[in-house]
Amino acid sequence: MAAGANPAAPGPAVAANDDMKPEVAAPPKASGGAAWGDYISVDMLQDEVKRIRNRLTSHLGAVGTYNGNYKDIAFEGAVMAALAGIVIENGSDVNWKANAPYIRNFGYDLSQAASGLGKDNYDKSKTAFEKMQSVFSGTVPPDAAKPEPKRPFGDVASRSGLMKRIEKAKNWMKDNIVNDAKLKSETDSILHEAALISTLGKVVTTEGYVSAEEPEYQQFAKLLIEGAQEATGAVKDQNLKKFKDAMDKVNKSCADCHANYGK
Repeated sequence: MAAGANPAAPGPAVAANDDMKPEVAAPPKASGGAAWGDYISVDMLQDEVKRIRNRLTSHLGAVGTYNGNYKDIAFEGAVMAALAGIVIENGSDVNWKANAPYIRNFGYDLSQAASGLGKDNYDKSKTAFEKMQSVFSGTVPPDAAKPEPKRPFGDVASRSGLMKRIEKAKNWMKDNIVNDAKLKSETDSILHEAALISTLGKVVTTEGYVSAEEPEYQQFAKLLIEGAQEATGAVKDQNLKKFKDAMDKVNKSCADCHANYGK
């Protein structure tokens, strides 16, 4: 992703199943008893899924584009696995919910395949993505193993991958939302990116992540989530000072956590 690029930009079109609006929007339930709807709406989740598919379509077009973007491909796979995991726990309908365990597993496969340069890694990544796309189109590949209905997020969505997506969102807001005009013109993108920060921040507090049972770790994540949600409130109020204060909280929580736990 080019410096200063909007990570919420949709990218090239995806032909299959682009209309993924849910018919029912009941608040989804999160691990640990919280409601996923407190972090991200179903529509925003669906929108991010489509944007990931768009970006992957572009990045996996050829070996050359893969080589230039394989690190991003890896974290997009981790984010897709996490979002599919949320859909599995979700109390509302999306048109691919029944096959969400396959999407989760292919997201994991993609994140593992995009581990370095070269045609071999490209081919493995392309295969994982094509299988994922097939599931979104309604066809489960015949060679796909039957997935476990539920798995801990920590088993399928690498924390480092999710944190890279959080960092992309955080840096985009910090670098681009510098005045009242930007706060107003980029409102929708800010709300989207802030929701992703709080959602993925919640995901990494759940079962399966190293140190997730430690109170200090949970406190760092709590501050990250609060900062992102305060940024959302500031955008809705169009209050630039409150927005900057909220982003300072996000930045501090990230810096303090990395100082104690590493990246």
